[in-house]
Amino acid sequence: MNYIFPYNLVEKGSKVAIYGFGKVGQDFFEQIIATDYCECVLCVDKSFESYEKICLPFGRIKELETVTYDYLIIAAYTSKLATEMRDGLKTMNIDSNKIIWSPFYAMKSIWPNNKRQYLENP
Repeated sequence: MNYIFPYNLVEKGSKVAIYGFGKVGQDFFEQIIATDYCECVLCVDKSFESYEKICLPFGRIKELETVTYDYLIIAAYTSKLATEMRDGLKTMNIDSNKIIWSPFYAMKSIWPNNKRQYLENP
C-alpha cells in the first residue's frame, strides 16, 4: 500500500464515492474495507470497461449524479490530474463542497526515506 486514505477529511461512518480506480483508488478502497471506516457506495473510472467485471460498487462516471454520498474522493496522485478530474466534474450536477483531493495521499510524503529506521527509533 502506497497511498493513505484521507481520514482527516472524511467523517467516520460517512458514505463515499471514489473517482479514479488506479493504484490510488484501489489503495483507498482496500483501506475502507479493512478498517470499516466509512462506506464506499461507488467507484468510478474513465476506463470503466477495464473494471466492469470487478465485484464491487463500480460504475461509469455519469453515475456520480445518481448515487447519494457525503464525499466524492478524487483518487489521483498529481495535482494536474486531480484538477483535470475536478474540471470534468464541473459539467455534472455535483456539489463541489463534497469533492475531496489532497496532495498528501502518498506515504512517501509523510514517511522518511528510511522507514525501518523511523519505526525502530521514531
